Amino acid sequence: MQKPDLLSLPLEELTGLIQSLGQKPYRAKQLYGWLYRQLATGFEEMSDLPKEFRALLEENTRISQMAPIGKTVSSDGTRKYLFTLEDGQTIESVMIPDADRLTLCVSSQVGCAMGCVFCLTGKMGFSRNLTAGEIVGQVLAVERDLCEDPYIHPDTGLPVEKKENGPVHRYLTHIVVMGMGEPLLNLDNLLKGLKILTRPEGMNWGPGRITVSTVGVVPQIDKFLNADTGVRLAISLTSADDNKRDRLLPINKVYSLAQLIQTLKKYPAAQRRPLTFEYVMLRGINDSQLDALQLVRLLQGLHAKVNLIPLNESPDVPFQRPARETMLAFQQALWKAGLTATLRESRGRDILAACGQLKAQR
Repeated sequence: MQKPDLLSLPLEELTGLIQSLGQKPYRAKQLYGWLYRQLATGFEEMSDLPKEFRALLEENTRISQMAPIGKTVSSDGTRKYLFTLEDGQTIESVMIPDADRLTLCVSSQVGCAMGCVFCLTGKMGFSRNLTAGEIVGQVLAVERDLCEDPYIHPDTGLPVEKKENGPVHRYLTHIVVMGMGEPLLNLDNLLKGLKILTRPEGMNWGPGRITVSTVGVVPQIDKFLNADTGVRLAISLTSADDNKRDRLLPINKVYSLAQLIQTLKKYPAAQRRPLTFEYVMLRGINDSQLDALQLVRLLQGLHAKVNLIPLNESPDVPFQRPARETMLAFQQALWKAGLTATLRESRGRDILAACGQLKAQR
């Protein structure tokens, strides 16, 4: 039987484990600090813990390892990391630089079962869920990489410095769970991972700096919002027309747009801060003025903002991105109706690190 992975345990569970080993509860907080502030990868590094305690941990527990086996750097500074998991499966994560931000795009599954027709990850099929430790481990591994190989800001030519966040200093400023997989179909491990990341005794991430993206698995959205994590929610929409969305995102055949919007409107917390709706733009499919009008009507009554995402083209995807003039006209139509709408610039396209391009390698 495999030893428990410490990176998969929220502080309460870690404390229980430590007590079951005959140790005082405060040892769990010490251990938490080493894992998430000192970024320790082995017990031998934890120099202020008694030798006997470290030996006990070595015998009864483990720390899963997430060192990248590959790193590709884009011309725009984006970094794509390839990780091999303990069972030999592979996943990708992406660090995206933007002005004073360093955002990490994290995967939640090996592959994806959603089958969105414009996404390379969906063409892989689904292998398995990631553990909480594997979700958190991506954040720790990239933070370690930035310590060894800092990002150089293109405007200043200087390495980006760590930012202060209370007692914690780190390079990464935001996390988006928008990599490989549908996060809400791995909800238990996702919620554990979010607990670990936001715990003040650990990395102390503010929930508002973390965004979870879903294609619209309605019952899981319900559970996620009930969990009241404070984390931001983004919905991959791509069309406001049920017939079109049925073809583009098969999940819509199970949970319609009406069901999705009705669920989102139930939660006052979702109204206090804007919900993000991601809209991948496909030439001649969902980029007309009529499509814009349908989107405006669908989002009426929601505190919403729309991210317009030009398709990141691939020979394996049978669509093209619209002309820039078409996308700007679409954005203008949303603005005129009072919606906040941004046209997102794709990052990392030259290394297949942009939205919809992640695909595990063997």
